[in-house]
Amino acid sequence: MTKSRRILDVFQGALMILFAAFLVLRPDVGLYIVLLVFGIGMTLRGIRALYYYFTMARCMVGGQFALYRGIIFLDAGIFTSALASYPAVTIVIYIAVINVFAGVVDILHGVETKRMKAPRWKFHVFQGGLFIVLAVLVLISGVLLKQTDLAVYVYALGLLFAAAGKIAGAFRRTAMVYIQ
Repeated sequence: MTKSRRILDVFQGALMILFAAFLVLRPDVGLYIVLLVFGIGMTLRGIRALYYYFTMARCMVGGQFALYRGIIFLDAGIFTSALASYPAVTIVIYIAVINVFAGVVDILHGVETKRMKAPRWKFHVFQGGLFIVLAVLVLISGVLLKQTDLAVYVYALGLLFAAAGKIAGAFRRTAMVYIQ
């Protein structure tokens, strides 16, 4: 990892921490801000994947995967942005479903990592289980108790967790492989 990439990762981590602090301080508008960030993030990721497909991946073996990924992320981003006019309970359910999906993906990643005999498989399984448990708590709080603040706090906690990982990854030594 280059020095500029390390600096950029630390800067992104710091911005994520500031955003999480804002969400904790203002949970009343936090749910719609979370929805806005999700929508814009997925839309930009879809546009980036489509750009990658049309500039490079269409000439590669398996490049259609970039096209499909771009279309799915673009559609999900537009759908997420359209949810702003729905009631808060619908938004809480949507955020909980996204967290369950992320948890299942992390658990599957941990199982695959264990199969490869890598040491970090426990971390991925723990993180996936944590996402699923938090999503269940958000569903209980948002749907049954009609408290949407917990969804904002859970998202802020996830942001802090991701920021810590990004900053720690920036300071981790990378292995250099030399071919002789």
